[in-house]
Amino acid sequence: MLWLRSGPDPAQFAHLKDPRLTRLPDQKMLVVEAAGDPNIVGSRAFGLLFSTYYKLDGVSRAQHPPARARAGLARRNAEADWVGYYALPVPEGVSALPAATGEPELRIALSTWAYGEVAEVLHVGSYSSEEPDIIRLHEFVTSSGRRVVGEHEEEYVRDRG
Repeated sequence: MLWLRSGPDPAQFAHLKDPRLTRLPDQKMLVVEAAGDPNIVGSRAFGLLFSTYYKLDGVSRAQHPPARARAGLARRNAEADWVGYYALPVPEGVSALPAATGEPELRIALSTWAYGEVAEVLHVGSYSSEEPDIIRLHEFVTSSGRRVVGEHEEEYVRDRG
């Protein structure tokens, strides 16, 4: 699911207004794992993510790729029990992380996120208003003769907010 809040012109994402299937390659990621309500831990996780990203060798200091976040399928649990994965794509050549930071409850690592065939839709608005788009995306997947597997992922085309 893609989010828009500030940044590029939303018109360039008009093709994602309706759910669609597409194929994406696997992607090497810098990932911060954080447990708890994303409204509370999310900003700390993204802070660590970006501060670490800009210390990596081989990444652009001028512009970063869109941030992403994954949450497990069990979103019916209390938000305090959620585990979120906050990430930025990194070049394949990135192989080492800088020294650890002062956030012991946040884990950071390099990982490869698997993709393949994915369903995607654009969401414009706040986190609290995303549920209808998620439902619409799940209904699209089911009506396409497929089923949802893996984690829910969001890509923040504009700033998370």
